[in-house]
Amino acid sequence: MSTPPPAKFLIKLLIAGLTVGIIPFGAAYAQRAQSFDQVLERSYIKTDRDREDHTVLNMRKTLKAAENYASHNQGRYPFKLDEAFKSYFPLGNCDGKTYSTFTIPYNPFSKKPAWPIVREGTGFSASSSGDPGAVEYLADKDKNSYKIRARGKNGKWLKQKNGNILEFSASALQLSLANARTVQWAAERYREKLKRYPIGMTRSFKCFFPGGDPAKGIAGRPLPNPYETKTIASFPLTGKLKSLSAARQAKPTGLYRGAIEYSCLDKGKNYAIRIGGKNNYALSGIHGKNSTLVLARDGDGSGHELQF
Repeated sequence: MSTPPPAKFLIKLLIAGLTVGIIPFGAAYAQRAQSFDQVLERSYIKTDRDREDHTVLNMRKTLKAAENYASHNQGRYPFKLDEAFKSYFPLGNCDGKTYSTFTIPYNPFSKKPAWPIVREGTGFSASSSGDPGAVEYLADKDKNSYKIRARGKNGKWLKQKNGNILEFSASALQLSLANARTVQWAAERYREKLKRYPIGMTRSFKCFFPGGDPAKGIAGRPLPNPYETKTIASFPLTGKLKSLSAARQAKPTGLYRGAIEYSCLDKGKNYAIRIGGKNNYALSGIHGKNSTLVLARDGDGSGHELQF
């Protein structure tokens, strides 16, 4: 159900945006907003190139919403545009039911909010053109997969530099990254309630995962491992990282594919999350193969929210 965001939340969002221009990972509220463009006039969008770039951003928002939805729903991707799917778009509550008018992506060509077009099927429409700026999400329910395309200024599918149609699709890597975001989301919820981050994968921390109830002591749902052929779900491992900067500067070490590792840092003032890649090593970081991707309060350390 569509509900307006509380005034207190918008004030926090405005302050954060004016400070850094891009909403940081600092709190669970701010984490739901991908960028400041959700609440202000998009005056920086001036040219057709800017409009197409923003359309690609909307594709990424749709991809992130689908992956986060799956990480909360035993690895199943959404196949219809219902309230559950909508709640995983930026500024939604990621709870399967709550979103706001600010959640709806902005179409830079029509200058109006517009949800992606969601269809079931195995192939996109053969229509050669459509509405400029429209994002289309094609759900293959039988294969539990999806593809995302978008229309450019001429109404045709956006293309890459090599001439191929720009298309995003489901992958084990994407779902692994979504699982890491879920752990981060749970850690931020924990801190909002208890004023510090959890020391590890304790029983109380598990209650803050999707489907859990901290007040009743009910644990949430474990996370699906996208690299396993059978549905195998587990909670993150408790890691032993001590220094965030050292962990990011280190070469990736062994970590089982699809596994998520959570470490408490600075006596509960921060945390570090690593992700196991398909080669059974932690994913590489923003500085190349000799660095490690470690999520913390500041995102991936680049100064911007991750565009997975």
